[in-house]
Amino acid sequence: MEDLQANQQQMVSGMEQLLSNFKKDGADRRTAAHIKKRLETLDTYWQEFHNLHLQVRELCDENHSYIVQNQYGQVLDFYTKTKDYIQSFLPTEDKSRPSTPIIKPSNFNPPPSTSSATPLQVDRSINSKLDEMLRKQSSNFRAFKRTLANIDLDLLTDNWESEDALKTLSVRWNRIDSLHWELDSELEGTNVAYEQEFSVHERSFSDIKKAINKKIWSTAHQEQFTPKLDIPIFNGNYHQWVPFKDLFTECIHNNRSLSSAQKMQFLKSKVRGEAERLIQHLQISSDNYIICWDILNNRYNNPKLIFTSHMNILMSLPVPHQASVTNIKKIHDTTQECLNAIKNLGIDISTWDPIIVYLLTQKLDNETHHDYVQSLKCPRELPKLQEFLKFLEQTFTSMESGRRKQDNTHQKSHIPSNQNQYPKTSKSNYFKQSYASNRVTTQHPSNISSRGSASPNL
Repeated sequence: MEDLQANQQQMVSGMEQLLSNFKKDGADRRTAAHIKKRLETLDTYWQEFHNLHLQVRELCDENHSYIVQNQYGQVLDFYTKTKDYIQSFLPTEDKSRPSTPIIKPSNFNPPPSTSSATPLQVDRSINSKLDEMLRKQSSNFRAFKRTLANIDLDLLTDNWESEDALKTLSVRWNRIDSLHWELDSELEGTNVAYEQEFSVHERSFSDIKKAINKKIWSTAHQEQFTPKLDIPIFNGNYHQWVPFKDLFTECIHNNRSLSSAQKMQFLKSKVRGEAERLIQHLQISSDNYIICWDILNNRYNNPKLIFTSHMNILMSLPVPHQASVTNIKKIHDTTQECLNAIKNLGIDISTWDPIIVYLLTQKLDNETHHDYVQSLKCPRELPKLQEFLKFLEQTFTSMESGRRKQDNTHQKSHIPSNQNQYPKTSKSNYFKQSYASNRVTTQHPSNISSRGSASPNL
């Protein structure tokens, strides 16, 4: 019974909406044909309301609120006044014609079957075209819902698939939209149920269209603007697997613009050593790519061995005999790299500080270790890893700064002064030769004796 009364309320809402729309019509639109059409629609609403009333009367007793409040009589009064109001706008010659008889609430008796058509038959003949259009639109709605249900955005991997789905959906919707404007010109918003269903499908089409276009744009944007990344070679070392896997997955494995054969070709070109030997028996083909990728994942995606590999790197740091920038930097950088990789495995390392600091201090030379102990503000408390790493960073930064100053001083000491930039070879040689010749002339005994023997001859 509640459903029957709900349907009755829809008929009343339709009559109220019809009256409201008629009052909004301009004078130029209130032609005789337009007014008659409004009256026919009003009679249709009333006839449906009356049919529902007969069903309600069979289900309810005399004490029901529907009977006590005389809801039928109230709607009848509204229908009568609405019809009189609309008829008042008819031209004089049309008013003289008999109007559609009003169905009274008491003892409703359908008119006897005669050769002349009843008002309901006239309404049905007039609205046959409208009913046909509504049936066709209902069929369009069902076809649209089937097409919409068959679209799964997660399965649309290529752009052409997304574009094809959007094209098919648009064809379905264009048929609905085209017929909707014809129906709207006839119904003028009086069919509330139809308007609600159309609005639901309109929102569905708008949402799916937006989602598909976003997917198409995202794929095209990725193909056009994604930078070309150089994926490093994977040699089969477990500590290199996670960064290699993440980078390869983002750039190649999830790239929908590449075929499976292209992905396998790229994968085989980026592995060496043991990893290369694992998949060398597989030929490059679309079917073998997933097999190849699964083999590598099964071998190297091993959290236990990845953890062990990083710990071995950390524990195998060499112990230098003296402080150097290279060694201190290596301890600092390797520690951060290994611990971050271990943390990415889902391991909680927040309580490891005392153990890690103890192990790393054994890798320091005596001088640096002494400086670290002196730098501790609270030497009796457990050490913190961040404070230790900060000490290492300050140490190699200070050493690099001091080395640059020494290099600059050393370079300046070898720069020649302006007075030494001129050539001086000829002058120096001249004085040396002159001095040497004078010494030979004045000091050599043979010269003296020869001079003495030559004098008497003169």
